[in-house]
Amino acid sequence: MCDCGTRFIAENNKLVSGNTKSCGCLQRDRTSEASLKHGHSTRRHGETRTFKCWKNMIQRCTNPNNSRWADWGGRGILVCRRWRKFEHFLLDMGECQDGMTIHRIHNDFGYYPKNCKWETVLEQNRHSRHNHTVTVGGFTGCLTAACEHFGVNYFMVRTRLSLGWPVERAFFEPKH
Repeated sequence: MCDCGTRFIAENNKLVSGNTKSCGCLQRDRTSEASLKHGHSTRRHGETRTFKCWKNMIQRCTNPNNSRWADWGGRGILVCRRWRKFEHFLLDMGECQDGMTIHRIHNDFGYYPKNCKWETVLEQNRHSRHNHTVTVGGFTGCLTAACEHFGVNYFMVRTRLSLGWPVERAFFEPKH
């Protein structure tokens, strides 16, 4: 029985001589850690949140077979050359905390240090290109953020806008 919990068959003389120390998991981990010295991806411990974020970013921007390719690589969103190595990405961005995801500050530009930061999913959703962005009373942002900013009911404003009301009126006319 290996320390990792795997049952395997080994020759007695190799166990006694010390030539066999595991089921093979130690060699796999050494090989993996030699190629990924950052320690964010090992067979025994899996992948960290930061490594998964980096891997997914690379995949959606470089792999045409990725299901999310059309919204990233397919529309020209690239990963800078430096970030093709995880170690550089980690140095520039730091660790991804729980509840955070990578965000591109300018949605039409690629992934590079000055255009990226860690953000919560809620914050990131407010920057989606699919949002309805409004400018009202000197505030510009997604409809949800604008409604929160002015303390008005989102569904009421959304309904008014869908009926063709001017933005200022949709926000500030009292509810009848």
